[in-house]
Amino acid sequence: MSVPQMLLVSDIDEVFLPSPDSLLVNIHECRTLVQYLLESLPNTHSQNGETASALGAAVQAAYKLVSSIGGRVSVFQTCLPTVGPGSLKPREDPNQRAGKEIANLLPGTDFYKKLALDCSGQQVAVDLFLLGSQYMDVASIACISKYSAGCIYYYPGYHSTLNKPQVEKFETELRYYVTRKIGFEAVMRIRCTKGLVMHTFHGNFFVRSTDLLSLPNINMQLAIEESLTECNVASFQAAVLYTSSQGERRIRVHTLSLPVTALVQDILSSVDQEAVVGMLCKMAVDRSLSSSVMDARDAMINACLDLIQAFQSTLPSGQASMGGLPIPYCARLLPLYMLALTKHTAFRIGVSTKLDDRVFAMEQMKTMPLSYLMTYIYPAMYPVHMLNDQYPKI
Repeated sequence: MSVPQMLLVSDIDEVFLPSPDSLLVNIHECRTLVQYLLESLPNTHSQNGETASALGAAVQAAYKLVSSIGGRVSVFQTCLPTVGPGSLKPREDPNQRAGKEIANLLPGTDFYKKLALDCSGQQVAVDLFLLGSQYMDVASIACISKYSAGCIYYYPGYHSTLNKPQVEKFETELRYYVTRKIGFEAVMRIRCTKGLVMHTFHGNFFVRSTDLLSLPNINMQLAIEESLTECNVASFQAAVLYTSSQGERRIRVHTLSLPVTALVQDILSSVDQEAVVGMLCKMAVDRSLSSSVMDARDAMINACLDLIQAFQSTLPSGQASMGGLPIPYCARLLPLYMLALTKHTAFRIGVSTKLDDRVFAMEQMKTMPLSYLMTYIYPAMYPVHMLNDQYPKI
């Protein structure tokens, strides 16, 4: 083959592969052809005025194409899927964006979840790149990544000439996406000391059993089933079994041991406020989906008040009546973070917020590493007005 070929499948309701083989190529053997394809794509579809989108059928075809070997599928979407399997209808009312009752946070169809589970079973992850200002129903199509351990990238207002910051962000993240190291066919098992059990997991994954996950990144919530008075240390271990890009089967293990105490003062004086904020915002996302955004906001505020009241109850009567906020020093920024969360795109009310923007913010909170999440919730501020001639550019 001297040039890439484009094969058309007109039946989008019953997707099939137009050729039984030779649709996948080895990058080392066909590098020139792949480069030619990427360079010719803009001109190939520059005159295409089609506005309908058959996202469901396209992902089905990609799944059939790679299901025998596994891997990942990269999807670039700019509009709402309107035809074929998984087609959707607009569900957002622009006039209700600033209302207290936020509707349609849940998926409008289970098509993408079912397709994601099929992909997960064949070790295929689907990554979404969502570009453009149109409504795309992120709540529905995000399921294809959520349940296949994929990633979601969102660029609202993307325009190749009118929105240069979004273009630069897209180029930077896409470059990192295609060059970063990844593992394939990964499973994670979480173990912990007898008496502790995991009952809630947060992230993009599929749960195979109570402690076995098919995913890369998670946070867990714990429940205590037995008394821990007979042990001094509680241990947690996470093990990931995966295949490297070189085809090597590897295991990575992380173990954490923490002391056990029966004293409330010891617990409050050792609070990790960033871990608390990370868990509360994930629980707030779940509450928003199962109940309402208002309930989630109230739950976060009440959790902060409960911590303050618990700490106040441990203080001597004279010290408790003194001025100032009675809160552990290690959790002194917790009220600030709670205020930031209530003003965040995911949970704010009374401010016009697009439904897709809100849903994407919630998805980010479920999957972001903690260090990134804290900056996402409470961004840093830099005094750029104080730059001098020594630093002409930022």
